[in-house]
Amino acid sequence: MIEVDWRDHQRRANELGDSIRRYLLTVNSGGIGVMFALAGSMLDKVSPVWVVWPTTLFGIGVGLVGASTLLARYREIERESAAKERRVPREFPRHMLSAPYHLFSLIAFLAGVGVGLYTLNLVSAGLVVGGAPSVPLR
Repeated sequence: MIEVDWRDHQRRANELGDSIRRYLLTVNSGGIGVMFALAGSMLDKVSPVWVVWPTTLFGIGVGLVGASTLLARYREIERESAAKERRVPREFPRHMLSAPYHLFSLIAFLAGVGVGLYTLNLVSAGLVVGGAPSVPLR
């Protein structure tokens, strides 16, 4: 019979969740930084209004990582409490797990990249962006 150390399994799952959260936080925050850097570099040529949607998507990704972190802490508090009381920790419903938040954060990042590249293409072509023409600020 194979002995399973559930604490070791839980520790590895926590480490993996932490590394996923770090990755998602890094790429979404980096997306915000890149959008603002690009908008700032073109400030003398075009209005920065085109960065609103990609930046919003990256911001949603950051918010989802924050929600995932809060839920992970809540689950850990429940596990600690159960261990102190010598009881089995309760099962959490799917919406209380981190995986959906990680997945939607990744989707927000990919959507932010897609929208950012699309709007950047429109800006570079001098076409309409976000319902308003890209008017030079001069």
